[in-house]
Amino acid sequence: MERRTTADDPIRPDALLILAKAHHVDYSRDPQQGNIEAVVGYSSEAARLYPSDHPARAETLMVLSVALYDRYQASIGRRDFQPPYNDLDGAISNSTVAVDLFPSDDPRLPHSRIKLSTFLFTRYQWQKRLSDLRQSIHYARLLASEVLTADKRSESLIYLGHLLTYLSHDSQTLTELAKCSREALNLLPPDDCRRTGAIHNLVTASHRMYVTLNSAPHLDEAIDYNRQLLHLLPYRSEPRYPQLQLHRNLLEYRWNEKQLDADFTEMTNITREISETESQSYYDNYYPAQPPPPISDIPPERPSIARNFEYHPPQHWSPRPYYYDDSAVGIAGSTYTTTNSVETGNYGSGSDSSLLEHTMNLSFTEPDPGRR
Repeated sequence: MERRTTADDPIRPDALLILAKAHHVDYSRDPQQGNIEAVVGYSSEAARLYPSDHPARAETLMVLSVALYDRYQASIGRRDFQPPYNDLDGAISNSTVAVDLFPSDDPRLPHSRIKLSTFLFTRYQWQKRLSDLRQSIHYARLLASEVLTADKRSESLIYLGHLLTYLSHDSQTLTELAKCSREALNLLPPDDCRRTGAIHNLVTASHRMYVTLNSAPHLDEAIDYNRQLLHLLPYRSEPRYPQLQLHRNLLEYRWNEKQLDADFTEMTNITREISETESQSYYDNYYPAQPPPPISDIPPERPSIARNFEYHPPQHWSPRPYYYDDSAVGIAGSTYTTTNSVETGNYGSGSDSSLLEHTMNLSFTEPDPGRR
């Protein structure tokens, strides 16, 4: 279609937009650099050819924004010496225009807002500009105010709460953080893994309220919520360790005030688990697990060897299963992406038409707005 249309052909921008969407679907399946470059090229030309008041211009700008952000993320993943930060700036500027062009009742507007919020938060993490964080929170609040299903609303509230943890510790922000996190927790089923994100936000809010106001009820809340969080986190998983340290500190605060025997006993148990975790981490770093050779590698012409095969591990072999991966144990955290299907006329990659898809992975440490 591109070759059969001229620059002044009225259907050329439509053809370019279709090509851009198709290449973005290919990129989601096979992340090759050529696919994302094609998306950027086709959508850029289509956005240039569309009149400013054309109804497809907003969608074209969002396709371009997502492609620029994907190219920036791919560069970060490759650990390039000089990432294309101008791609991130372009994604923000184009998506800002697109959000303003979408009608208020357009079903693609919530997707565009959460994308823009994600772009702004990503730039905040790089440049530490408070204006980017506040704008990101603004669009997250607009999304949470939309009429959504219980499932989508809980996701948007957890995301908003996570952004609020990066703001200052004023009482208004902490109250909003606790409110949206409690609402998200009430909306989620008891066995939903996303409850960890909402509970973690409540721990952060209660802990900061105790530090700010020196209020004993907030300290009790922080301990109770963190105890629930530890109950949900797998034993010796990566996110569990910082929560153990926080829980020991919270118990120590209350023990210094009330001298409760139960707090001292729990604090002793927590300290023991921390020591075991640190010892296991030291052992794993110096003696990594060695997987046994697969049986399929044994020559088929000697089946008797396969039947009587015994694997003798190296001298410093770790008994830890080689397929165990701590990094796979995660909790809903910092980055949200939207996945929209081309078949429905939306932009983005993948075939899931859900509004939000969790890709967040919290480190469960107190965010420091002043540190890069």
